[in-house]
Amino acid sequence: GLSNTGSIVGVAGPGVMLSSGATLAELNNAGYINTVSNAGSIIGFYNTGLVGSLTNAGYMQGAISRPAVYDIGGTIGGVSNLSGATMTGVKGFMLSHSSLMNGLVNAGQIVGTVDGGVVLFYSTVSGGVLNATSGTVSGTTGLVLSDTTVSGGVLNRGLVGGTGAAGLIAGGSSITDGIANLGGTFSGFG
Repeated sequence: GLSNTGSIVGVAGPGVMLSSGATLAELNNAGYINTVSNAGSIIGFYNTGLVGSLTNAGYMQGAISRPAVYDIGGTIGGVSNLSGATMTGVKGFMLSHSSLMNGLVNAGQIVGTVDGGVVLFYSTVSGGVLNATSGTVSGTTGLVLSDTTVSGGVLNRGLVGGTGAAGLIAGGSSITDGIANLGGTFSGFG
């Protein structure tokens, strides 16, 4: 695994880059990483520090009982889950008391196997949440916004689905620019 409490900066590219076929057992960041670019597999991404951006073109899985991407009290510049890429864990992607500065763009799959696909809890998101035409966000609830501020809105062109509840649950949250479903599907059960 990789544990960082200092600074990791790529001079002409990402600070951390995994190519296809490469596997990183766990990435724990409490410092600074300019960019994380994954085309391989990361089993556990945990951030309490600052990550300039995260781009996933491969596979990200949560370590035992954790989301695939878990940010608690940290900051991420922006997150892109590309077409064909997967984030999967008890929650697929989770922010807790965190900041996401340039939004979340999903064109792949974000899957919560036990809970929500994307869970934003007491956090601030600038740049909005976009689920592209090829994107799927699924879990017990697809997208959960709890006491979170999202500026830039929530835009769905793909599928946001809940297998045990609604596709989208927003409680105590503020969504500037609203929620737009443009040819996509929000589906729920119950």
